[in-house]
Amino acid sequence: RRRSAPHLPMVATRHRKYTSATGGADDTDAGALEGGAQPPSAPAAAAAAANRGFATAFPLLLLAILQAVGRTVFGVTNRRAAISSSAVFLITFIVVHVAGNLTAFASPDAFNAYAHKLHKLDKVLLAVELYLAAGFGVHIVSGLWLTYSDKKLQLSPSRFSWAQARLVLSGLVVLAFVVLHVQTFRFGPWYTTTVGGEEVRDLWRLQKEVFSDPRQVAWYVLAASVIGAHLLFGWQKTVCKPQGLGKYLPKDAQPAAEAIGNAMAYFVTLGFVACPLYTFYLVRT
Repeated sequence: RRRSAPHLPMVATRHRKYTSATGGADDTDAGALEGGAQPPSAPAAAAAAANRGFATAFPLLLLAILQAVGRTVFGVTNRRAAISSSAVFLITFIVVHVAGNLTAFASPDAFNAYAHKLHKLDKVLLAVELYLAAGFGVHIVSGLWLTYSDKKLQLSPSRFSWAQARLVLSGLVVLAFVVLHVQTFRFGPWYTTTVGGEEVRDLWRLQKEVFSDPRQVAWYVLAASVIGAHLLFGWQKTVCKPQGLGKYLPKDAQPAAEAIGNAMAYFVTLGFVACPLYTFYLVRT
């Protein structure tokens, strides 16, 4: 009895069952001693199970985007909120813009008809373009100022960090692309054609002229790849930051929202790449 007495507490400890917060029994210690893997902790398991799926996160993301878009120019309180809100607005515009460009795959008439419907909006289109220009300006100024104030772009090789500089460097490429793209298509030659008995701008003819040049095609493919990377880098920050969508989006919906945003970035990249390649193929064949 004297020899076995010291082993009694150890045996009791090995087989002791602890009561969990929910009132159930937890055999974690016994399972660990038997060589089994320990189950995840209750908070971690609850957090993983509580994350919303795509079906429930998508409407919440749309609502958050609408709120952020409304505050793109008005309602922002600081530079970080300004760059996040303007980023959401610009991403939304780019997705819609690329979706419209894909009408070129239907037919030249469908492409020209889509562009004509936009031009028929007249003053509404002008208001959207002015708001878009303001949002783009806010995004550029806020981004450059934050890069300077936070010293994210260090030109010294020993202090340079790609993780810190990738947004501003890719943003400069995006800026150059937007200026050239607007100059080429918005203010480029104005050809006309007839669609459904109505005279419209022949934007398809202009697109064929531009993308008959392999150098233009190569530039657009490169720029589209950089735009996609810029969207991926920026979206990851925008979703979680309280100055961005994190202000309107529940935390349990943020993982699904990030995945949806990544899918949008790939869609934008593929859409921008497909149009010049497809047009170049048609022109050459």
